[in-house]
Amino acid sequence: MSGPRYPAIPPEELTPAQRIFYDEMQEKIRSGLGSSFVVQGPRGELLGPLSIMMYTPEYSTHTMRLNKEVLALPALEPAVTEVAILAVQGHYTGSFGGFLTYSHSRIAARKGLLTEEQMKMITRGEMPPDLGEKERVSFDLAMRLVKGGEPLEQDLWERANATLGKDQTLHVIQLVAYYSLHGVTLNAGIIGAPEGEQIWSS
Repeated sequence: MSGPRYPAIPPEELTPAQRIFYDEMQEKIRSGLGSSFVVQGPRGELLGPLSIMMYTPEYSTHTMRLNKEVLALPALEPAVTEVAILAVQGHYTGSFGGFLTYSHSRIAARKGLLTEEQMKMITRGEMPPDLGEKERVSFDLAMRLVKGGEPLEQDLWERANATLGKDQTLHVIQLVAYYSLHGVTLNAGIIGAPEGEQIWSS
């Protein structure tokens, strides 16, 4: 398998529009983005979804603004969030271990939200038997929504509302939609973990 199809662009090769986006991301990095994972290469190039975003910087500024807003949705609980993100990324990039599987596995581990074995199962599309009920519903919602086709089943929607609450159910749906955008682009670009980095310890 070849890849990545959209190589990270070194800072010295950026266009003026790309430089604006690059500088915006540098500010986010100084504010904590990538504190748990590698988000820049040895020449300062941006990695992961940011590397493909560099090719359309005007659009990508809005994408990153949406990223901040989606992750700040008030009803989202941390473990519910990470289960949904990992399920989505496993669906789109599981065959090669996409960058967001790498980065969010680091985030979930640092926060003590999920074990490595749980995360491995989630990204394989398998329900870990020891997940809490809210996390189980988050997994089911994410896996069903990325499948598409027929409308979301009424019984699953009702179970989600009963377990997560109406606000968090809607926010998980919005989270899945947003991270599907990244899943599709990482899949097409074949953008995995940074060179020298492993997603799992074993």
